[in-house]
Amino acid sequence: MLCGFVTDDFITLERDFAGIVDDFMAPQDLGLKAHRPVSILERLEIQLISDLLASLKLAPPELASIVIDLYDFSYDSLVDLSKIMQDVRDQVSGGRRLKHFRF
Repeated sequence: MLCGFVTDDFITLERDFAGIVDDFMAPQDLGLKAHRPVSILERLEIQLISDLLASLKLAPPELASIVIDLYDFSYDSLVDLSKIMQDVRDQVSGGRRLKHFRF
């Protein structure tokens, strides 16, 4: 597993949730019966990310594929992402127009 950290221009992502999926898929690929892992939506306690994943579940395929990418994020990375998303929401609701932004 990779260590996760963020700097001004670099982010390393861990694979907490992807590992669970990988552990499920390996026996399936070998034809062995495996219990379905608890999904990210069932285990995640980050409301903003849970809401995003739930809405993407019903989105068109080109947007829904973002869910697959989010499985590769660690819990800590998703916490960081939710903080960034909330900060952007707060800035926009405060009247700031965002053409681009830096972290």
